[in-house]
Amino acid sequence: MNNKYILDKALELIDNNIETLLIKIDKTSGSSPRTLDAFMIVYNEDNNQKTMGTIGGGILEFEAVKDAFDFLTKKENHNKKYNLNPEASGGIGMVCGGSVDISFTYLNNNKDFINTLKKEIEDKEINVYIFGAGHVSFDLAEVLYKIGFNCIVIDDREEFANKERFPNAYKVFAEDYNNVFDKINITNKDYIIIVTRGHADDYIVEKKCSKNKCSLYWYDRK
Repeated sequence: MNNKYILDKALELIDNNIETLLIKIDKTSGSSPRTLDAFMIVYNEDNNQKTMGTIGGGILEFEAVKDAFDFLTKKENHNKKYNLNPEASGGIGMVCGGSVDISFTYLNNNKDFINTLKKEIEDKEINVYIFGAGHVSFDLAEVLYKIGFNCIVIDDREEFANKERFPNAYKVFAEDYNNVFDKINITNKDYIIIVTRGHADDYIVEKKCSKNKCSLYWYDRK
């Protein structure tokens, strides 16, 4: 589950007036179970404490989640350092030997913070350009979104290429395949999937990609 998916869930929860708090790793020292920017959310729904995502599991996550629900009840932001040493050495009972600084952010009435995090994630993600917005693209875009890709969906039919059909796409273009390359900037780190409704349009896109020296692409016909 990617971090952008978790943030979208947080926005959904807030829109439904469900109190939500973000747990985020800000700094690590020595050995730790997860790297920087790992995060998760905690929230209360239907009188149950729930979580989404992970900061590494184990005792660290257990202690952080316990603290998070306390801060959520108080509607507080907080920062806390966790010592990952055995309890005999003054730590929380792990043998990693490092430490982790974690921030806790109360998200309700804080959509700007969530959207800023989403923008930072999107700027780091790899783009997948999907040419064609039929049934293959419909399912594929959702899978790619959930594993952390920015999906740009392109089709020359507005009834297929729209945000209502692809709500989690990074961008959607309803453009002629011959002209859309003037509006996008494909780099050699991006991926291209060609699944238009016919071989003629496939060929147009493939030729345009070759002309623009797009070195990474996957061609498929369904």
